[in-house]
Amino acid sequence: MYPHEEVKKSDYFRKALGNMVKHGGKLASIRFGLTGDGVAPNYMIIDPQNGKHPFHGNGHGPFKEAPGNQFADDRLAPAMSFTDVQQQIQRCISDSK
Repeated sequence: MYPHEEVKKSDYFRKALGNMVKHGGKLASIRFGLTGDGVAPNYMIIDPQNGKHPFHGNGHGPFKEAPGNQFADDRLAPAMSFTDVQQQIQRCISDSK
């Protein structure tokens, strides 16, 4: 199980989805960080031109400290689509009922 699969708050995924909209919308993909306990993993959005945009999981602001403006591939979960993130939102909502 990946840390982002432990996230319980749909708002986390809504904010990540909002950052995806800013960087390519439905054509963007996202990779969540593999470290941490699944409260608010850092993540990287890959835009349609393969540009990489790292974000802090807490606050969802740009992660400017990332070397080369990206996270290491071996520290990220496989890429997810816009639809996959929407499904994570639905999972959180269903789990909270």
